[in-house]
Amino acid sequence: MAGLIFKLMLVIVTLYLAFGGKFVAYGVNPNDSDWILDINCYTLFTLVRESEFEPGYQQSESILKVFFKSEDINEKYIDGNMIKRLTDKIRNTMKPAVKALKAGGRQGAACLDKLKQTMYKLKLGGVKHKLEHELESEKKKRKLAENELENEKKKGKVAEKEGNKHAKRAKDEVKKRKQLALECKKKVKKAHAMIARILRRRQGKRMTKKDKYGRTWMTMKKKDLNNSIKFACDLLAEEGVSVQRMLVKDTYGNTVDFANILANIGIPSEASLGPSVDRMLYIKDVFMIPDLAYQAVAIESSELIKLIAKLNKLNDVPKYPSLYALQARTKELNGVFSVERLANGKGVQERLEIKLRRLLENVWPFPEDEVTIKITGDGTTSGRLHITNFGMCVITNSWRSDDLILAIAKIGEKYNDILDVLHDVIHDSKTLQSITIHGKVIKLKYIICADLKFTNVILGLGACSANCPCAWCKMQSSQFYDVVREETNEEISSCARTIGEMQQLCQKKKSKKHDNYNCIKPPIFPHIPISHIIPDPLHLYLRISDQLIRQLILYIRTSDNIRKNQKNVDKSKCTTVLKFEQFVQGLGIDWHFYTDKDGFLTNDTFIGPQHQKIQKAICLDDFYGPDNPKLGQLKHLWTEFVSLINEMKQDMTDEQLEIFKSRTTAWVDCYYKVHTSHDITLYMHVFAKHVDDSIRLHGNLSKFSQQTFEKLNDRIKSWYFSASNHRNVEALMQVMNKQNRIEFLEPTCQREPKYRVTCSVCSETGHNKRTCPENT
Repeated sequence: MAGLIFKLMLVIVTLYLAFGGKFVAYGVNPNDSDWILDINCYTLFTLVRESEFEPGYQQSESILKVFFKSEDINEKYIDGNMIKRLTDKIRNTMKPAVKALKAGGRQGAACLDKLKQTMYKLKLGGVKHKLEHELESEKKKRKLAENELENEKKKGKVAEKEGNKHAKRAKDEVKKRKQLALECKKKVKKAHAMIARILRRRQGKRMTKKDKYGRTWMTMKKKDLNNSIKFACDLLAEEGVSVQRMLVKDTYGNTVDFANILANIGIPSEASLGPSVDRMLYIKDVFMIPDLAYQAVAIESSELIKLIAKLNKLNDVPKYPSLYALQARTKELNGVFSVERLANGKGVQERLEIKLRRLLENVWPFPEDEVTIKITGDGTTSGRLHITNFGMCVITNSWRSDDLILAIAKIGEKYNDILDVLHDVIHDSKTLQSITIHGKVIKLKYIICADLKFTNVILGLGACSANCPCAWCKMQSSQFYDVVREETNEEISSCARTIGEMQQLCQKKKSKKHDNYNCIKPPIFPHIPISHIIPDPLHLYLRISDQLIRQLILYIRTSDNIRKNQKNVDKSKCTTVLKFEQFVQGLGIDWHFYTDKDGFLTNDTFIGPQHQKIQKAICLDDFYGPDNPKLGQLKHLWTEFVSLINEMKQDMTDEQLEIFKSRTTAWVDCYYKVHTSHDITLYMHVFAKHVDDSIRLHGNLSKFSQQTFEKLNDRIKSWYFSASNHRNVEALMQVMNKQNRIEFLEPTCQREPKYRVTCSVCSETGHNKRTCPENT
């Protein structure tokens, strides 16, 4: 009878497991006081499948060690009964789960869900083991707390010692300053006594007649007087008193006016004795001269100067600044600049107000009452290194400063990274609407000018290849070719972008019923309107010129029967390709077609000066052929584009602007007819639709060009690799201090140009006819 019952139970269990059933059983019945470990069945199932051991005792022991380690339980509590209970659980869990997963479908999914929701309670021991584990945990926590307390005590002792050192240093510093003040008072008193003694000598009885003494004696006395006055002025300078004018009256009633002490005394200035420290530091920073190289040159130059002075019997031997003097001056100037690390630790910055104030004070007196501040940025890459520079430029009606660096960061041109870096710039540009320098209030106006990629990131828009990539309107890229169609005022106003609308659209997700017009994030500068976002004339010229060259090269490849994805092309058999390559190299440009690593024939792009050379010297008949039916339109595209770019850099009246807009529209329409609608790029759309509005609001666009900032961008990249220690943020700090030193020293240390540009309109130097403010 017992055997029959056992066989019947065995059949029931087999059928239950065959249909995906699962027992929830415990090795023992746990009580509330027992030490229990809760194990998720799905986690157990995953560990079993990933285990490197075969099912059995060793596999269960390794899995149990994993659970003990995750719960921070000592492995000494593992025993054979515990491993046996876990082995039985694994066997009962794996069989139905594996069978259900093989079946797949709903049965497999239901089995996995059931495993995730089921918890297995494994008894680890009784009350004794539970209390031992809790006691060990408390001991560990107490030991950690004691260690932290000891560390805090050590830090407190170190801080106390440092505080005593600082207090002692402060007392010594106060004592030194008191002694210095006493010495300065003594020197001033001595100087006053010396001046009084000199004047008394001049009023003596022996100086009754001027003709009584010879020329040599008078020259000697005059030299002594000049030396005495210079010595007195030097003593007063040590006290912080600068002598601007000195009047001396002798016994003859003659008043000697020492308005310029050094000029009247005839003492040679520092520049005549040799190059100044500032000038040599400026040259060293600009040309990236290494310390060892400069030290060698300084030693040799000093010896040469001494030899020349000896041959000419000169008493005053000129001095050449040593490397130590340059390093001391560098440290002094770096202390003047307020360069600080960014909060995210990815770069360095200098506040906009500090930068602006230092710039205006260097060019003071400043005649303008209002200035325009251009905020810009651009990224550069070299291998895996990504650096983005942010700068500013001050612009007036008749003057434009050099581009200044506001921040340098090791980031790419991404919205979130740029938002973190520009946090202080955003705050300063929002709150700083005017600045007071020497009692004069100067109003500030902010604009943004950069390439279209950076502009879209600043405005929170998507990529330039999106459906609505334009920063000024919501026109779709597929409609860029249709520039001839006349638009009503309602269409123009509804298509134009505004900052408020962009802030609303970015909060809504794009769907079939709703279009966010490429607005992904809110604008970074919400207080700067769209009308103050200006397209960069340099990138307009470069990117459209690239398209003209690209179409020419495509035609050249087609004429030589080179397909788009053709590999292993024999360039020696391509006559037109070789002809164009010889033409470019004949202009002094190092450029050629080459085969890349995948076997395709490709070429590099051209830069600005190379585009200008090609556009001046090219003869399209040689490449398109004289029988080409579109040759006249192609020539018109090349010549008209150069003419429009030149006119874009000049101020225009409303009538001239209307003519300019009609010409740009006609140019884009001609480009569309010669090529295809897909060849009309975003830069061409901006050139035809939005450049005239910027000229109408802000004047000619030449003063907003990014050319100087692009050069500065390349210079910073080269400095990072050639003039820094490459240690993350510290290297960026060195680069920014170097640029600040050059900006600070340039007005006084830059060599005067041999030839100056003279304007043919106003006859003044410093600008030409195109940039003359009087040439309207």
